[in-house]
Amino acid sequence: NNWTLAHSITLDVVYDKAAMNAETVPIKDALLERCPMINHPKFSLHAGSKLEVSRAFKEFAKPYYRATSREELADILAKLPDTLVVAKPERGNSGEGVFIAEKTEMLERAAFPTLVQEFIDSSHGIPGVMEGLHDLRLIYCDETLVYAYYRTPKAGSYLANVAQGGTQTMVTEGDIPDSVWPSVHAVQTYYVDFTPKIYTIDLIFDPAGKPWIVELNTMPGLYPDESERPHIGKLYQAIIRALKSAAKKK
Repeated sequence: NNWTLAHSITLDVVYDKAAMNAETVPIKDALLERCPMINHPKFSLHAGSKLEVSRAFKEFAKPYYRATSREELADILAKLPDTLVVAKPERGNSGEGVFIAEKTEMLERAAFPTLVQEFIDSSHGIPGVMEGLHDLRLIYCDETLVYAYYRTPKAGSYLANVAQGGTQTMVTEGDIPDSVWPSVHAVQTYYVDFTPKIYTIDLIFDPAGKPWIVELNTMPGLYPDESERPHIGKLYQAIIRALKSAAKKK
C-alpha cells in the first residue's frame, strides 16, 4: 500500500483502450506529445462515434440521426420507414443505453441527446451460412484479422451482447460470407493512416443477407467469455506486436 515516485520511469508507447470524452481528450493529447499511442486519439474519436461512422460509410451503414429534444425526435421518427426503431448513445460499450422500441414508446422513454436509427431485422441470420444468429464481429490489428465470432441475443432480446446475456460462436475466416469484405476494405482504406490500431467491426445482416456496419469498436474486450477464451491469446499477441511496432517508430 505504499507508493514511490520513480523519476527514471519513462513511457515508450501507450495502448489506450479507454473511451473518448471531453475530460480524457486533453490527457490523451498531452500523452501523445510524449510517446506514440495505440489507438491514436483522432482514430478513437472518429471510429468510436456511431454518428461519424455512419456518415463515413454511407454505402455500408444505415444513417444515424441525432435528436436533442422530443420535437427533433418526433421529426426523425416520422421519416423512418418501420414502426421499430433503435436509440443509442453516440459513444458506449457493452450495449449500455441501447433501446429498441416502437416509435410511440420511443417518444415516451428516450433520453436526450440520443442517436436514432432504422431497425434492421437480423433475426433471419445469414442465408446459406447460419440460422438465427444476430451479428458478426471481426477483430482487426491494422489490416490483419485477429479472429471473428457471431453473437446471438438471449431469448426475447435484440441485443447480441454477452454483457446483456447473449452468447457467441467463434468462426474461422473461411466461414465469413464474401459479402462482408467490401465493407471491411472500405473501413481499412478510410483509416489507413492510423497505424498501428486495434479495433472491431460489428455487422448485422438484413433479411436479404446484406451486411450492415453497426459500429466500430475501438475497445475490443480483453475479458473473454468461455467460447472466446481459447482465442484471446491471439488478441494479446496482436497488441504486443503493435506496441513493439510503435516503439520502434518512436
